[in-house]
Formats: sequence, structure tokens, C-alpha cells
Amino acid sequence: MTVDVFRIPDNDAAKDAPAVQLREIFVRGGAIAENLDNIEKALVEQSAGLFQRNGGLVRPARTAIAVRDGETVEDLGLIEVRATGLVEHITRAANLLK
Repeated sequence: MTVDVFRIPDNDAAKDAPAVQLREIFVRGGAIAENLDNIEKALVEQSAGLFQRNGGLVRPARTAIAVRDGETVEDLGLIEVRATGLVEHITRAANLLK
């Protein structure tokens, strides 16, 4: 069982911070490096909560961990971000335009 935790604010001050406007990214053929740089900037600006670990992308989430005697414990951990999840994070962080 995994419960989604999209953003974990650093402190209570984050609640009062003004919302950052979504970046508009013009996706152009043949400019993959520029497109990815802009997407990365948008994810950082929106505090998407994605991190690189062992060559993959992960995010914090509440997850159940199997322990002794078949019991489980729920705690925060890092789970892998797959392609469909990454698309969700990107489209929440930026407006992609052609």
C-alpha cells in the first residue's frame, strides 16, 4: 500500500509563500537538451520533490514496510518515479507548448 505524498514543505513558512507561476516551455524538435533544461528548471521552481538516486528518479511517499512476523509498518520512504508519473509531475510544473 502506497499513499501519495506530492510535496513535503520544509516548514510552516512554505504555506504562506506565494504560488510560483507555471513556466511556459516551447517544446521544439531537435532541441532536446534545451527542452530538458527548461523542464528541470520548472520542476525546481515548483518544488516538485523529485530527486535523483542510483541513476533513477525518486520521490518521497508514505509506504508500508514488511517487518518481522508478517507485520507492516508505515513510514516515509523514497519510491521510484516511472514514466507516467514523471509526465504528471512535468505537466503540473509547466505549460508545454508547441
